[in-house]
Amino acid sequence: MITINQYLKLIENFLKQHHQINTVITSNEADFTAYDNVVYPVAHIDYVTQRINGANVSHQFEIIIGDLFDPNIPETEFEIYSDCNLIADDVVTYFANQFDTGYEVDENVSVQKFTDANVDRVAGCVFVLTFNQFREANACIIPTNDNTRPFGEQFNQEF
Repeated sequence: MITINQYLKLIENFLKQHHQINTVITSNEADFTAYDNVVYPVAHIDYVTQRINGANVSHQFEIIIGDLFDPNIPETEFEIYSDCNLIADDVVTYFANQFDTGYEVDENVSVQKFTDANVDRVAGCVFVLTFNQFREANACIIPTNDNTRPFGEQFNQEF
């Protein structure tokens, strides 16, 4: 199985090579606003959750893509939304078109716009990228009836 750290590296490496991104940050969303040496446009990656569903496991990553804008220049904000949405589409398209990787990407992605004015005036988009993969059981690690006593017997003997 592919680990969370491996997925983070895959996403980071793609975004670092994207010609429209200058800075890639991986952290939780609260820490993202604390970075002061960002060269815009910026991409931020945050691990969100894991979902186990039968024989499959899904990992979700929130990706924020943003750029500085001047509110005094008309329609600048919408130009940034447009550019960031194109980058989001590049991310989804790239990972959806990778084959023999051990994962599949859910291409049903909702891309939301945002505007922020904490320190800098930043606009852009936020979306969640979901990687799905087959969940393999590792018999060397997971206790099974083949390699341990049944739990009931062990529990009754201990108490």
